[in-house]
Amino acid sequence: MSSGDAGCDPGNVPDNVSVVSTAPNDDDVDIDNALYFEDAESIRQLEVLPEAAQAILTHNFRILTPEHKTLIQDTADYLVQIAPYVHHNKVLKDYLRRILGLKFHFTLNLPWAEAWYSLQEGCADYLTTLGTRLHDIFEAQQLGTHFGGYNPVQTYVAGAMHQYIPSECVPDAFVGNANLVADHDLECTYIHFLRHLALAFDTCFQQTVREQLTAAGIHDFKVTSGGVKSYERMFTKMLAKNDHRNLPKPRPAHNLDIVRCIVTYGSIDDMRRGCEVRCHKLKVASIQ
Repeated sequence: MSSGDAGCDPGNVPDNVSVVSTAPNDDDVDIDNALYFEDAESIRQLEVLPEAAQAILTHNFRILTPEHKTLIQDTADYLVQIAPYVHHNKVLKDYLRRILGLKFHFTLNLPWAEAWYSLQEGCADYLTTLGTRLHDIFEAQQLGTHFGGYNPVQTYVAGAMHQYIPSECVPDAFVGNANLVADHDLECTYIHFLRHLALAFDTCFQQTVREQLTAAGIHDFKVTSGGVKSYERMFTKMLAKNDHRNLPKPRPAHNLDIVRCIVTYGSIDDMRRGCEVRCHKLKVASIQ
């Protein structure tokens, strides 16, 4: 990442970003939680891209010019505005991802444009506000008393459990320093294998959890999937010193949560009971 006054010039970057419509589409609006959307109309107005963000997305400027710097600054301010709502709104999430993925036209030149710290501070301010609200709920419901030392999962030892490994990817298939490139490619291929398995299991896993909780007499709950674990996440953990770097190959096999389940409960008692049901019926490594 660049810093100081020297910006990053991508050279001949292909202009393959389509022009974004600035008209809100009612069918794409996902406003379903009054706690976060106290003013739905204001959120809807954020779907109208400001001129700076439009210019950044369409590359309608000369790179590393004073105009470019101003566009980055204004677009960074826009991202701070929409970031709290992207998890509820598909349009805003799309804007956020596309802008942050522009590399030299935006993200890699945030320090050069003197917008990096303002983006950080804006996000930190929102997280502090959110954390304060969550802390108030935590204290009001005495959640520390109910869950402070609660852990229904038996002791889990890192490396003791792993995903299924086909014969093509068993440890003996890796040759070590003799061919690091081949080993790397084989582990990357194995990540794709795991994701295919996860996609096949995802729907039935969520349904199994629903059936088990219902059979246990728990009715006030909601089961959702956060999506299977991404390739990027497993690849990053494979190389990270504090995760899987030093574990036996294929290292992606140590991702135990390739299929995830998010359960929300209507009461503390239901939550504790639900955790115990799931640990009794399934081999659970962790509950967060």
